[in-house]
Amino acid sequence: SSLETRNDKLNIVDRGDGIVEAAQTDPFETNLEVILNHFVRDTYQKVHYKEAIGTYHAMSSMLGLENLYNHVDNKDTQEFLDGMVKLIVFNEHKREGKWAKGLDKANKMVSFGALAFSPKQFLLELTTMGISSVSGSLAQFIRGKNAKFTGAGYASSMLMVMGDAGGKGKLGRLRVNNDTLTGAIINSFGLFSTDSEGLARDEHAMSRKDSLFQSRHGYSFLLMPHKAVTTATFIAMMKRDGVLPAMSAKDGNTVYDVSLDERFAILFNNKKELKKSLLDSNGKLKDNVTKAEKEAYLLLDYNRKTMRAQGLVDENDMPTEPYTDQVLEGMKDHLMHVYGTLDKRGKLLSAATAFGRLFSKFKTWVAPKFENYWAERAPSLARGELKTKLDADGKEYVVFEPGMNEGILQTLAHLSRGIYEMSTDKDYTMKTWLI
Repeated sequence: SSLETRNDKLNIVDRGDGIVEAAQTDPFETNLEVILNHFVRDTYQKVHYKEAIGTYHAMSSMLGLENLYNHVDNKDTQEFLDGMVKLIVFNEHKREGKWAKGLDKANKMVSFGALAFSPKQFLLELTTMGISSVSGSLAQFIRGKNAKFTGAGYASSMLMVMGDAGGKGKLGRLRVNNDTLTGAIINSFGLFSTDSEGLARDEHAMSRKDSLFQSRHGYSFLLMPHKAVTTATFIAMMKRDGVLPAMSAKDGNTVYDVSLDERFAILFNNKKELKKSLLDSNGKLKDNVTKAEKEAYLLLDYNRKTMRAQGLVDENDMPTEPYTDQVLEGMKDHLMHVYGTLDKRGKLLSAATAFGRLFSKFKTWVAPKFENYWAERAPSLARGELKTKLDADGKEYVVFEPGMNEGILQTLAHLSRGIYEMSTDKDYTMKTWLI
């Protein structure tokens, strides 16, 4: 048999001494396709879980230090971390018993029957994402020169995304060809995380079991609007920053040329080398440079120092990525709050229980949307901007400064209160209201 042949090649022989018994060999998989697919799936899981465990231990260590030296009670935060790592890494929700599995199966069947291949749901998703993109573009227009992207930039980015997806890739799942710049950006910047648990489903194991009536096909068009607007907005932000001209695609990943980055192009000569006229004999920036050159060099130096610690510089000590991790995560956080998320990163802790999954299905957008409308004004933990500051000696330096976050309804309430106060109190000015 095929199992005996495989055992023979692996030097596993049943000599009748009980070393290899039927009970041990029965569960063995003999289909090479399934074996290879499970190997790939396990590799994905190890990468995801290793990252999650590392982050968990790092955060637990920081909480322990805060408690030890600053006497900060982080018990609730630690319990939250424990719950999330159990959910994301160890999938403890799978240990609830047969009733939970039955509820999950019923949940999946009802969801598939109601939403899969649904033109109505597709139009709803398309409309919802369209409204979100328009309102997001309007919000950036109001911000003026501080906008993260422009309306024209978003429109051209959407054309780029749809062109790449509709050309060599599959438009339905937005599986753009890796040779296109859109595909390389999605891969390199991790816009959509791989669902390693989803890969464990039988429908991914064997190609001969691939059929039209599977969730990955049934929901594909429902996911397309979200992926399209999210990718287009991210590319629009790159255009606004002047980063996109410096990006190219190679082997499914982006290649960054710092000399073509519009933020730093003024610092490089035609040979793509840093202009020697900018620096003195000690390698310091000269005092007689222009304001534009100084601002560009300060930002480049900040990126270079930050990425040097991460090993993201080339042999010339130049950045190999356009954004630091902090700035990149801020961009992703903005996307999540505008459009929601489809990744495990947005999974709610309630998904650890069968009933929680039942009531939170397709609702990972609830938490960020609640914050969008109700959050009190406070510094953001993720979003911010790089700004130039002065140190004690009067020297300029670049620092990441957290932005302010406030819910829409809170903003409207404060606006109404400000207008009322200014109309009734002559000493209450616009400056007082802004403070």
